[in-house]
Amino acid sequence: MEASHPSAPPYPAKAVANLLLDWAEQMRTDITPLKMQKLLYFVHADYLIRTKLPLVKETFEAWSYGPVIPSIYEEFKIFSREKITSKASIFNPKTRSKTIPVLLLCPEDESILRGIFGLYIGVDAGLLSALSHRPDGPWDQALKKFNAHQNINRSISNELIRSAHKLASA
Repeated sequence: MEASHPSAPPYPAKAVANLLLDWAEQMRTDITPLKMQKLLYFVHADYLIRTKLPLVKETFEAWSYGPVIPSIYEEFKIFSREKITSKASIFNPKTRSKTIPVLLLCPEDESILRGIFGLYIGVDAGLLSALSHRPDGPWDQALKKFNAHQNINRSISNELIRSAHKLASA
């Protein structure tokens, strides 16, 4: 396992995903790949609003079925619609080995993230999906631009996420 001293955001998406898996396990609840993407998206959005900092380093992309972090999709797609039963890992080409990224948070960030996670973990993945697909929301706007050849990398900017979710939570 790869552990480090508390660091500052933004954090690697795989380390955040592993943290959410740990917390879900403590609560004896399951996370599917779909739920993981939705949890990451909404936890990221709320963290962005509260701290004005992005939670994850990677950019969300507007895929046909919603906002996605590609590395997280690739990591957990083998589970399909089933519970994720292993942690995300990072391959080190020099050592030809995999490590499991572990996120060590400062107490303030842990408190913020646990609170946000608590809001969303009990929400059905289908409902979270519907919320992330709302008309003219960040995903919808980014996908429309992609379809119009104006957003070739499908990115959903943090500014778009922040402004849209700030309005929704007001």
